[in-house]
Amino acid sequence: MKKNILILIMITFALSLFSTVIIVPDHYSTIQAAVNAASTGDEIMVRNGTYTESITINIYGLILYSENGSTQCTIISPTLGEHCIEAHLHMTRLEGFTFTNATNGALVFQQGISELKNCIFEDNEKNGLPLIGGSAITAWSPFDELSGCTFKNNVGSHTVVICSDYILGYNPTVNEVIKNNLFLDNTNTANYPKDLSIMNASSNYCGLIENNTFVGSSGGIHIVGILNGNADLIIKNNIFYNAGISNETYYPDNVAISYCSFTNAGYQNNYTWGNGNLVNTDPQFCPEGPYECYLLESSPCIDTGDPTMFDLDGTRSDMGCYPTTTEIKGLQGDGYNWVSFPRLDRNAVTNEGENIVPYMNQIYSFDDIQEINVVFGGNTVLSYNNSLWSPAKLTVCSSNCYKIDIDSESEEDFDYYMPMTGTRLVEDYVIQSNFYTNTDYWLGYWLLETRDIVNAFGSLWNNVETISAEDWYYDKCSNNRGIDTPVPVSWSTSGKNLEYGKGYIITFNTNFTNFCWTPSDSREITEGYDRIETTYFTYNELPSYEVIDVLDIPSNVVEIGVFQEDVCVGAIAVQDSCEQILVYTQPTSREEIPFTFEVIMGRELLSSPVLDYLVYNEITGEFESGNVIAGQHKDSIIMFENIGEPQNEISINENIKLHGNYPNPFNPKTNISFSIPSEQKVTLTIYNLKGQKVKELMNGNLPAGEQSVVWEGKDENGKQVASGLYFYKLKTGKKEISKKMLLLK
Repeated sequence: MKKNILILIMITFALSLFSTVIIVPDHYSTIQAAVNAASTGDEIMVRNGTYTESITINIYGLILYSENGSTQCTIISPTLGEHCIEAHLHMTRLEGFTFTNATNGALVFQQGISELKNCIFEDNEKNGLPLIGGSAITAWSPFDELSGCTFKNNVGSHTVVICSDYILGYNPTVNEVIKNNLFLDNTNTANYPKDLSIMNASSNYCGLIENNTFVGSSGGIHIVGILNGNADLIIKNNIFYNAGISNETYYPDNVAISYCSFTNAGYQNNYTWGNGNLVNTDPQFCPEGPYECYLLESSPCIDTGDPTMFDLDGTRSDMGCYPTTTEIKGLQGDGYNWVSFPRLDRNAVTNEGENIVPYMNQIYSFDDIQEINVVFGGNTVLSYNNSLWSPAKLTVCSSNCYKIDIDSESEEDFDYYMPMTGTRLVEDYVIQSNFYTNTDYWLGYWLLETRDIVNAFGSLWNNVETISAEDWYYDKCSNNRGIDTPVPVSWSTSGKNLEYGKGYIITFNTNFTNFCWTPSDSREITEGYDRIETTYFTYNELPSYEVIDVLDIPSNVVEIGVFQEDVCVGAIAVQDSCEQILVYTQPTSREEIPFTFEVIMGRELLSSPVLDYLVYNEITGEFESGNVIAGQHKDSIIMFENIGEPQNEISINENIKLHGNYPNPFNPKTNISFSIPSEQKVTLTIYNLKGQKVKELMNGNLPAGEQSVVWEGKDENGKQVASGLYFYKLKTGKKEISKKMLLLK
């Protein structure tokens, strides 16, 4: 048997010495014409374009690839809805194509293929005979390698079917590698519906399925027919999101599953798990655009794959199909983002800076951006306006905190995403030699684990005086006379964590040297600070804030708003008897402007002014009658003394609020809720990313108060829509509000 295989290899090698490169359309106008003219071992290079044809290959060892490897530019769409390619003899390599609109499966390999790489399979179906087959690929012999491919929105019994027994009369050793593929929202209809079906794996089968991402309720892996205990299948470093693994083998213990992430699904036969699996953990995908299913920089799937494997940046392998030096940074358009830049194209050990402007230019939906401001050390160091950057270059370092504000041409607020490439700063990097008291240090946090502030500072925790974060503030208690429990939120460490890729402003109470973050042995996931969005008060975030802690809040208070000259400058949705309000003080030429307060109270949700409040005096330890003056104190502690009578109407803005849909992401339905202050005509409409109307959910007069409606993921014709990002817009006579939601099947 070995002799026969050796002879076959030698013949193939000899023929390759005399192979020819045929170019389409230079030499032949169609791919089929080039195939018909080819001989064993020839190469066919296809230039960019769309080729509407069904291709039949009867040449052994053919190599077929696109001009520059771009799957977006070299497209094969079959005539009459048949296969894109049906190869009757073994192929050597197929690379760099988009296959679409096939109705009986995109690719069929009767005798297998050695390498299939970097292709896209989208919107294909599998109909007709034979019943066994994949909407994207049917291979009656195994691959040497299937890698770098995207399978999206295909419909059939399975997406990819691989029969691992050779149909020839012998049973050689099979070493099959399936890696770095994305399976996204395919519809699979078999009894065990899955993206990838490994069938009839024989006694000499050795398979490796690693670093793939499976997304979709009928996605994942189906294994059937490993006939005895000599076979071996390793599944590692994969992400299964609403997808899982089904196993019909006689020897399930020969399937090893390790270092994989499972969300809302799992190993359906409940066999023993391997090492390092993450179960019911959100992988944190980027939901939009060209970065779809890339990992956000805070993803728990980063650096948690097989510890014996390493990515291109030299760190422990990531899970999923994009184990590269790229992570996606999320930025919000509704205020200042306090961020750092852990990944930069520089040496991982050193902290030299890099120009951030090219990264900013890669923000998804950048054309919608009207203005960007980057603040460092209290000053605007970079701005974008009218398509110009000023200055043209800004060098940033991973150890610094920056505040980024993005303003869109749209009246609504959106999330933006940009890819950060390169290496991460080493965990034990010493930020600088000397630190001093009464100085604001703008520090970035680049450790992967989310740590509570006490553990993150480690032995240096006693040196910390204050920490300012994007959503919370910490101030070490120096005098608690006159204050019993509950203590002010600012003094508490509860729920205050440092997160990867975020930035913080820190002051210390003593001079010291050689500061570095304290690393952890594992990726910690700790519960963070939960600041709920306010419904009745709206305000604009500025680069910096003051802090007001309110104690002993009456139980019937729902929200608190802080006002500076009748302008709301901060608010909080009340969850406890003690709350912390971040107040964004407006610049003014007047001196000694006191803050005033309004509260939303009771079931009637009526607005009431706070007539008097007490202010804590840290020197005396007493609460005294007085005012908090805008711009004079970094943090203050108050208690309400006298709340006025409820008013008949809430006079805060338009008081129209569109809430985030729940659940989000969702499948197949989600609840959308909103509130209006008075009876009025309302329309609620769903749009796709192109701005096309999908479905009108509501159109008519509604009474005042909270309203909700369920969208079942269907268009105006009752047809289920595809997975993806959608907008829902609430429109009244005076206001329009829209938000985003993600449908993931």
